[in-house]
This record gives sequence, structure tokens and C-alpha cells, in this order.
Amino acid sequence: MNSIGLAKCDALMDVYKPPENDGSFSQIMSGEKGVKGALKSKAEDVRSSAVSIAARRWSKALKKMKQADPTFEVETFGEKALEIYAQAHKALENREEERLHDLVTEYAFPNMWSELKNKTLKWEYVRSLEPPKVVHLRCGGETEDMTFGQATVRFHSQQKLAIYDQFGRLYFGDGNAIRDVLEYVVFENFLASEYGTWRLHAKILSKKSEAPPGIVKTFRKRDDQKSDKELVYKYSTKFDERTMDDEQTQQEQESISDEKNTKNA
Repeated sequence: MNSIGLAKCDALMDVYKPPENDGSFSQIMSGEKGVKGALKSKAEDVRSSAVSIAARRWSKALKKMKQADPTFEVETFGEKALEIYAQAHKALENREEERLHDLVTEYAFPNMWSELKNKTLKWEYVRSLEPPKVVHLRCGGETEDMTFGQATVRFHSQQKLAIYDQFGRLYFGDGNAIRDVLEYVVFENFLASEYGTWRLHAKILSKKSEAPPGIVKTFRKRDDQKSDKELVYKYSTKFDERTMDDEQTQQEQESISDEKNTKNA
């Protein structure tokens, strides 16, 4: 049985949730201290339990990743992930389809490629504000022969981004502006294969993330299609001609009526 095409994961395993601002419990300013203490204690218990489960899953995933690739190290993978990230965006900018397939998964490719259909991307990674950091490790698969590893990396950087439409008009971003960017990017490796490599798989979007605004549709004007001014002139001229004809008819009717009145008198 040929397994080519099955070596992909069309989902995120146990999606990482970026931390929100601290202080959610500090907003409780009224009530007994015992109530606040109980809430705080309960929150700490839940947090401790979640951390314990996450730690076990992290350890299990790391073990499988090292079995598949003995050179894998959490401390150094962040820089490797950044290299893949930058190369993938450059391949997308240059519309290098085959190269992009080597750098991103089958799950990520359609979204990245089709999103820039009939558009031009200008992208530049200026610098890192903080070193890239692995914040999440997960492994999964239905069988040992279909095991995938996913690593979520936190990127805090400065970038330049501009997207232009097919007519060269700015669609999104600003090619000259340097913006601070905080991203959580998921990388995936088909661990069951000795030829498996790490590739960009997805980005974790927060509720505050905004999609680029839609652009107004434009159409090519036919050679025989008249301009708006010509159409306005055409219709206004017809209106004026119709008005003049109506006035002339009315004057003729009034003249005939006057002649009849004169004869009767």
C-alpha cells in the first residue's frame, strides 16, 4: 500500500493557548477575604493540575522526538524554526511553489498560497526582539507508523509587511513601516519517517488578530463601453431633446386653441 499523501496531519494537536494578562482575580475588590482566598486557592489548584498534565505531555512528546531525531534539542530548535519561518515567507514572496512545499506542510500550503492569488507580497524580517522560544510540544497519531510531532514556537520580532493587489495598489500593511510582531507558530515533523523534516504547519491566532480588509472588486473596461461622463451626457441630451419636443407640441396646441377661439368669437 502506498502511503504517500497520508503522511500529513490536518489539525493542531492540543492547541497552545497564549497567556493572557495577569490580574484577573485582583479585580475582585469587595467581599470577605475568605472568599477571595478560596477563589485564589481554587485557581491555583486548577493551574497546578493543568501544568502537571502539560508537563507530562511535554515529556512524552520530547521523548518521541528524540527517538526519531537524536539531534533534536528544545534549546536550539527556536533558531532552526526561525530559519524555516523566514525561508518560507521568502519563498512565498518569490512565488516559488516547489520550494514552499519543502518548507510548509500540506495543511498550511493552500492557505498561504491561495491567500496571495493575484497579489504581490513584500516581506522583511528586521530583527528579533526576544530569542525564539519553544513553548509547546505535542505528539500524536493513530499508529506508531503515523506519528507526528508538533512544536509551537514563540516569535517576538520586528517585521515589514506589505501586500499589493494585481493593479499595484496597497492592499494591506506598509512596506516602509517597522512593526512589532508577536506570533505563535506551529511546526510539524512526520516522526515515523526517517526522511521527516520540520515544516511550518500553522499560526495560532488570538481573538485580537484582524484579517486584512476586503478589497473593492474591479473589472476591465471594454473598448466599446462608454464612460460615465459619456453616459450622463447621452441621457441628459435625450432628456433635453424630449423636453424641447414636449414644449414645442404644447405651443402648437395652444396656437390651435387660440385660432379656434378667434373663429368662434
